[in-house]
Amino acid sequence: AGAQFSWSASCEAGIATPCPGAGAGSTISGQSFANSILSPQNVVYTISSTYAGCPGTGASHTVIVNPVANALVSVLEQTRCSGTATDAVELSTGVTGALVTYTWNVACDPGISVCPPSGGPAGTVPGATISLNAGIFTQKSVTYTITPAIGTCAGTPATFTAHINPIPDLTVTPASHGTICSGATTNFLLHSQVASPAFEWSATASAAITPNSVTGQISNPVVQNFSNAATQPETVTFSLTASAAGCTSVPVPYTVSVNPVADVTFATPSQTICSGTSTAAIPLATNITGAAVSYTWNAACDAGIVSCPTAGGPANSIPAAVISLNGTTFVQKTATFIVTPSIGACAGTPSSYNIFINPIPDLTINPATHPPICSGTSTSFALNSQVAAPQFQWNATAGPNVAPNSLAGQVDNPVLRTFTNSGNVVEPISFTLTASAAGCTSLPVSYTVNVSPKPSVLFPSTPANPQQVCSGATFTTVPLSSSVLLPGVSYAWSAAAFDPVNPTNAITGFTTPNTGNTIPGENIASSLLVQGVIKYSVTPTFTSLGVGCSGDPAEYLVPVNPSP
Repeated sequence: AGAQFSWSASCEAGIATPCPGAGAGSTISGQSFANSILSPQNVVYTISSTYAGCPGTGASHTVIVNPVANALVSVLEQTRCSGTATDAVELSTGVTGALVTYTWNVACDPGISVCPPSGGPAGTVPGATISLNAGIFTQKSVTYTITPAIGTCAGTPATFTAHINPIPDLTVTPASHGTICSGATTNFLLHSQVASPAFEWSATASAAITPNSVTGQISNPVVQNFSNAATQPETVTFSLTASAAGCTSVPVPYTVSVNPVADVTFATPSQTICSGTSTAAIPLATNITGAAVSYTWNAACDAGIVSCPTAGGPANSIPAAVISLNGTTFVQKTATFIVTPSIGACAGTPSSYNIFINPIPDLTINPATHPPICSGTSTSFALNSQVAAPQFQWNATAGPNVAPNSLAGQVDNPVLRTFTNSGNVVEPISFTLTASAAGCTSLPVSYTVNVSPKPSVLFPSTPANPQQVCSGATFTTVPLSSSVLLPGVSYAWSAAAFDPVNPTNAITGFTTPNTGNTIPGENIASSLLVQGVIKYSVTPTFTSLGVGCSGDPAEYLVPVNPSP
């Protein structure tokens, strides 16, 4: 106590505030100092003391004034894609002569899923994987505020910003592509919620698809033609990506099925039928596997077909159909089915199937009506048809008096056949005639030929044959009849006289020739001295429909006795 103190101060050059002046007292008052350079600066107080007028031992007091530390960052900004790591950021300072440490806080925009933690004291901000929340498609920022410190002296903060760009989403419209036909194009659109997206796609498929590999394409919408040469549907697999601000989406797969070009096969290449008959059902098949093929068809018919089949389908067979030609068509005609196979809406390659329709032969007969024939004579009629290369067949049947009375499977044309009628009435022969060509046979045609019987002369028992007459007398009229029991028999005769061996003119009174149903009785005179004879030769004729059939002559004798 009782000592007196005084001091003075000296400041290094970096002290920016006025250096304190001299002072006295027992206390050096607190003083604020500013350091304008980046290293510590000293303020040195020199203290003197006296006691009762005697100087004491001097002392000094040094105040070290730290600078305001700064923080230097190796990069001010980084831009990263969501889910990727930032690079570590190296921290440094311009301060020398003092140890600087660093701490940092982190501020994240909304939408950052996990904000990096604060940290320090360290000279490096470590890299961090920073992700955006799902549904965030705009850039977000993470800001590091780095504070340097010398001891407890906090310096001037610096900032480092990490910009986090979103990973683009990628959606496709339509979400599921319909199957396309071979030779057709895809048509789908790529979308993303990020700003200014760019799209890239590639496509791969089997060797049956053309093209089977497409890479590095950027068109949007995706309109690409594909052809399928296989026999089953093939899949084209697209790999789609969206990019924006250097960030690319995970590849999105997208598939499009490409139908093959369906064909149709037939068990038989064609059918041939006769007019008015039914086709067989036509099974339809294909070489396609792995897809349902349906079939439709149209029919085109030649002129002359009156019942052209109708269009039909979808079905797996063309049903049987009756196809007919008109009544004046006698050449083969064609009905053609044009069958189109389809897989869904994809029409395949049409194929044709022919139905050949042969005409039913007509059959005409010349003459249309056959005149009666006489027993023992021949028919004579010809069979005709307008079809090409007709063949004819005929059968004939008749009653038991006709010989032959049954013929079957005959093929001769013209029909020249001899028939005899041993009966006593006209006997019909019934012919059944058919014409055939190309496997088609006409309906049987009936044709009748009447066979007249061969008449014979029947003489009565009275007067008897021979009938004797005396010269100068008249013999009895002889009525004539026949074995034929029908009207239409006529008789003609001639007469000659004999002595009785040689012809003679010595007998007179008879008429020759003559006709009628009787040999009239006539007065006969004979100058012979021996019995002579008149021989009548009578020929019967049976006439039917203007055709006369003569029988064998019969002889009637009139012996003529001489007058005594």
